[in-house]
Amino acid sequence: VRFLSLIMLYSPKLFVRDSWVLFPLSVSIFLQVWGWWYTATHIHASAGQIFLHYTSLFGVDLVGGWWKIFYLPAGGLLIILVNFVVSFLFYRMDKFLSRFLSIFTLFVEIFLTIAIWLIVGLNI
Repeated sequence: VRFLSLIMLYSPKLFVRDSWVLFPLSVSIFLQVWGWWYTATHIHASAGQIFLHYTSLFGVDLVGGWWKIFYLPAGGLLIILVNFVVSFLFYRMDKFLSRFLSIFTLFVEIFLTIAIWLIVGLNI
């Protein structure tokens, strides 16, 4: 019973109106949509095998089916969903932690978007 009272849902309106939550969420969703669009428009099913990982030291070190490149945006979508649900659950108890998770999610999405741009660019 005590645990349930700790995670009682806060008003979604108040959560989304917080600019420290709204801005990272909006930009993260935009980057996620851009990542899916960019990947879908530049990688085609006829590609067969494509490069999935590249390092400056060893070069291409992972090759796989064209559909595996969609793991990157799918992972980003999972990160957004999990972090913002956890952020929403903690918003009532600790606004700082909730805002930190939101901003952390934005940074993860920025780096994931850069990774998508580089990996897709490697295969064009």
